[in-house]
Amino acid sequence: MSLIFGLMVILAGSLVKRYDANNIDYVFWIGTIFVFVLMGALVLIIKKISKKIKEIKDL
Repeated sequence: MSLIFGLMVILAGSLVKRYDANNIDYVFWIGTIFVFVLMGALVLIIKKISKKIKEIKDL
């Protein structure tokens, strides 16, 4: 989970830098899509962790 957060921070920073430099090309859009994919993966991981915590609590 921390790796995903780290990747998102680095990627978002580089995307902002490209946007500020008015360098919006296919790399920018691929990076933007990848940020959303990482967010989706993060949501899935959090749901799985929450499910496992509930299972442990029921023991």
